[in-house]
Amino acid sequence: MSTMRAVTFADFGGPEVHKATTMDAPGMGPDDVLVAVQAAGICYHDVLWRSGKIPGGHPGRVLGHEIGGEIVEVGANVARSRIGERV
Repeated sequence: MSTMRAVTFADFGGPEVHKATTMDAPGMGPDDVLVAVQAAGICYHDVLWRSGKIPGGHPGRVLGHEIGGEIVEVGANVARSRIGERV
C-alpha cells in the first residue's frame, strides 16, 4: 500500500493540535483520480472540525480539503488523457 502526507489534529483545540503525519493512502476506485497535491489550505470548515463544533468530528481526521495539484493516475472509468491535468 502507498502512503501519503497529511495534516490531522491530535485533539480538539486550537492550531497547536495540528499534526503533520504519514498515513496509508486510500485505495482508488474506478471513477477516482490521484492528485499530486502542490498546495493545500485549512479553511474555516477545518477549524470547526478541529474545535469540535461539527457533529461526528473526531481527532485524527485529515484536514485541508481545498487543494491544488496535478492528476497523476486515473481509475478504470476515467480517460487517461486527464493525466497531467491541473486541478
